[in-house]
Amino acid sequence: MPEGRLDCNVVVRSLRLIFWGALLCVLSFKLNGLDIFDDTVGWLLICLGVFPLAKQSGGIHHKNFMLFVQIAAVVSLVKQIMFGYFPTPESLSLILQILGFLTLAGIVVFCMAMRDMAEAHSLDLSKTSWKTTLVLFVAIYAIPFGLFYLFATGAIISGTSFNFNIDNPLLVILILPIFFVPIIHLFISTSRMKKEMTSVAVS
Repeated sequence: MPEGRLDCNVVVRSLRLIFWGALLCVLSFKLNGLDIFDDTVGWLLICLGVFPLAKQSGGIHHKNFMLFVQIAAVVSLVKQIMFGYFPTPESLSLILQILGFLTLAGIVVFCMAMRDMAEAHSLDLSKTSWKTTLVLFVAIYAIPFGLFYLFATGAIISGTSFNFNIDNPLLVILILPIFFVPIIHLFISTSRMKKEMTSVAVS
């Protein structure tokens, strides 16, 4: 059972910050050397969102889940600040791959935390929606990028080269919208959660 009531305004505001932060990270690109929609701003927004959420009541695993998410978000922000603007030293490549795994794990655990929060407060529609969000993030982000980090890590350890580049602009245009699907569904899950919290007594 949850320890107390949910603050609808805090939950929704925090989830909106996470949504916009995630969107900025996906949209990040450079124009004449200037980073448009900077990843640093995106991760900062995500951090501003996850910390208030961690203080909300949830299931028995909520605090542990959100502690992991907080660590992953802060580490990702620090990594972006330290290594996002300059060439990565080759000696740190392995560490960066490991931090990439941490980021992916943080995304998955965040969705699990929100699903459990909804379940703990009997928000059945929201629980189902967050389950779908979780599946989308696992299928579109965690598995593909997890394999990428795995192959890259193996190449670093074995001393071989691993390069994966998509040089076809048309293919990039076709693939890019797929990465927006989980983020859009996160927004949908947030809206459903807001509607459900305001229509039922959350205890």
